[in-house]
Amino acid sequence: MKDIGVRIRKLRTAARLTQTELAQRLGVSPSAVGMYERGCRHPDSCMIVKLCEVFKVSADCLLGMSTHTYEAVDVIREMSERIRRDKGILLNGVPMSEQDREKLLDAIELAAEIMMSKRKAR
Repeated sequence: MKDIGVRIRKLRTAARLTQTELAQRLGVSPSAVGMYERGCRHPDSCMIVKLCEVFKVSADCLLGMSTHTYEAVDVIREMSERIRRDKGILLNGVPMSEQDREKLLDAIELAAEIMMSKRKAR
């Protein structure tokens, strides 16, 4: 169960949260977060649910039962490459034109920028 502390720390730092900020969101003390991260204390089931809600991950991911975690930038990059590469992508049953694909790529890029700016503003 010590690995959960490592995952909590990685998720916290990826979310650009301090231990104090995470503690406030969880309703615990900063020292409790530190103890979770060091493996000195283990979160109970209610705290696991709160951690999953804060980090927007599944309990399987938090507990190390699933290794399927993805960085949004990687998913966006992969999706963008596929949209550029695959000419047979349909929109309402009709192949998308090059212009439609470019509009879709622009929309995806704009959505990613909006998400990142909101995240930085937290």
